[in-house]
Amino acid sequence: MTAAVSLRPATPNDVPACLEVFYAAGDDLAARNGQPPWPRDPVSLAGLFQHLIETDPGRTWVAEGGSPGLAAFGLAHRREHAWFLAFLFVRPESQGSGLGRRLVDACLAPDVSELAPSGPRAGLTLAVCAESTQPISLGLYARYGMLPRVPLFALRGRLDQSWPASGGGQLPGALEMQPLAESEAPAHAADAAQLDRIDRAVLGYAHGVDHRFWHHAQRQGYLFRRSASDEAIGYGYVHRSGRLGPVAVTDPNQLAPIVARLSASIEAPQAWQVFVPGPSPALVPLFGAGLRIDEHAVIYAATGQGPAWDRYIPANYAVL
Repeated sequence: MTAAVSLRPATPNDVPACLEVFYAAGDDLAARNGQPPWPRDPVSLAGLFQHLIETDPGRTWVAEGGSPGLAAFGLAHRREHAWFLAFLFVRPESQGSGLGRRLVDACLAPDVSELAPSGPRAGLTLAVCAESTQPISLGLYARYGMLPRVPLFALRGRLDQSWPASGGGQLPGALEMQPLAESEAPAHAADAAQLDRIDRAVLGYAHGVDHRFWHHAQRQGYLFRRSASDEAIGYGYVHRSGRLGPVAVTDPNQLAPIVARLSASIEAPQAWQVFVPGPSPALVPLFGAGLRIDEHAVIYAATGQGPAWDRYIPANYAVL
């Protein structure tokens, strides 16, 4: 079947077909593990697919042929020195044919010349988040040097009413919480510069294009500043649906209080959703507040250690 399948760059018109492949592959994986079908959120997912295709057209590919519709797709993105494979999904009937590796190679092609160390810098970093129940995928990524590093957990549930106070609803250290300036506002450039500074300190790279995406996806963003100096020490986003993240702080001791303050900024939804790394100081407080691990761990695999996981909570597994 591999010979009958051809690869081409993805376009925004491919988003509906990518959704079909995503859910077909996800439901097949869930069934093999005795789990219910994956939950559906096609509107949000379609927006994320379109964002990646539009921002990284040379790193997003689809495979067609061998069956009606798309056989597979791969979406990667590059942010400064960091390359990240956001999605790689193959229809069940096309799995085991080498198609996944072909797509990884295609997504990596614009950056492959930077993989070898050059001069004083170590070159490009490769990373992916992979299901812990997918040993074949983890093995594939290891062949590119993306080794398992850190588990990430999807926490879901209702927060106990005492959580904002016990978790730090009153911000410590004379911090102030300020909404991020709108793109048209005079303060926008200053806020964007603060976000870049924090991201480079916590993630190792800036990614303003993703901050703009979260804004357009109606996640309310905030900067957390020291009152005395006006220095921003972190940021966080929250959506009215109860999705929380990303959150980045320069001091790990501020992470749980800032998460608590973000959760107190909107009316309590039916359920919260937070993606929390294993080393996070927010993990135990969120357990105490009533959230629970909703599914198996996802593994961050990379050619290096990656973000400072004690200071960062991602928005999802696709854009860190």
